[in-house]
Amino acid sequence: MSRTTSPSDGYFIFDAALLHGTEPYDWLQAQPNLRRLYDDLGEQAGTVGPLLIQATPDVIDLAQALAGCGDARRFACGLLICRSSTAVLERHLRQLRHLATHDDQQYYFRCADSRAVQAVWDVLDARQQADMIGPLASWEIITRRGPVQLLPASGSAQPSTPAALPLVLSSMQWHNLLDASRCGQLMEATYDALAGAPSQGDEWQHEQWTAQTIAWLRRLRIDSVPLQVVTNQVMWQTAGIIYLQAPYEAALRDAKVTGRVDRLLAFSRVSRSRSS
Repeated sequence: MSRTTSPSDGYFIFDAALLHGTEPYDWLQAQPNLRRLYDDLGEQAGTVGPLLIQATPDVIDLAQALAGCGDARRFACGLLICRSSTAVLERHLRQLRHLATHDDQQYYFRCADSRAVQAVWDVLDARQQADMIGPLASWEIITRRGPVQLLPASGSAQPSTPAALPLVLSSMQWHNLLDASRCGQLMEATYDALAGAPSQGDEWQHEQWTAQTIAWLRRLRIDSVPLQVVTNQVMWQTAGIIYLQAPYEAALRDAKVTGRVDRLLAFSRVSRSRSS
């Protein structure tokens, strides 16, 4: 993470589901001051839900190792600066457990997964962001582009009194959140599919190309996950050159019927041969 935190005001929140079955997970479970934020939902939920622990040198070392690991585990921790008591912080995080609709439906919010935190934060208005921050002085997460610090809103955007939790999202906010989630999931699947194979651009460009892929295939009514992943892979490998190209669209329609993706992957090979 971006700073060394004193035990007096620093806490880490870990996503147990992302870490489950790993050495960091086992080490955390052995810590006597660990707080399992889903323990009231049963033993199983407690083992895969968010984990809260005060920052100590050993915990800071673990968080920094995860942040630099290069795989999905880097999204499994967040740094919380809170000058209120641990009990106040724990109560606030438990109140963030759900996101709600205006007709009182509730959905779990993985507030220890940095990807989910960023996606939700980006659709909130200033007052909702203040309510999400609550007693925190700051909330630092690891995103695909590095550390991001979420800060309390200032000026007119003060938190509700009491904080309006769970957060209630409008229809448009839900729409934007789902779009962001689809983009993130397709990016992760594309990184897995590439498995170190060469691609062009940085993570910011990958995000832009992925959003284009989703809109493009939605227009073509192609909802096959393998075709989405292959198309996004070719988008990254060609720096978006294939976007909206008629020959690629024809190959896509053929692949939708036959299930064969070799013609699609050939577009990335052609692009690389032309650039060499």
